[in-house]
Amino acid sequence: SQLREEAHRLGLPVLVMIYPVPEFVTRVGSQAHVHACRIGEELGGDFIKTGQPDDDTLRSCLAAINVPLLVAGGTTGTFADVRERVA
Repeated sequence: SQLREEAHRLGLPVLVMIYPVPEFVTRVGSQAHVHACRIGEELGGDFIKTGQPDDDTLRSCLAAINVPLLVAGGTTGTFADVRERVA
């Protein structure tokens, strides 16, 4: 919280990169990504960055937070594939 407060005092946004650990994903399922995104916002993130869950989980992540969500890259196919998925 001190880092967030200092960043905001300086007029800087805070990016929280948060990825659920594999053991948690195995135990909880896709809700692990939703939970991680929510924690990122509660920690004070102005933007949340996470891995690439499936489309339904991605929608749930977006519904769970009130800040922009950034999705990590990776092997996603062509740019057109990415654009279609995001749309």
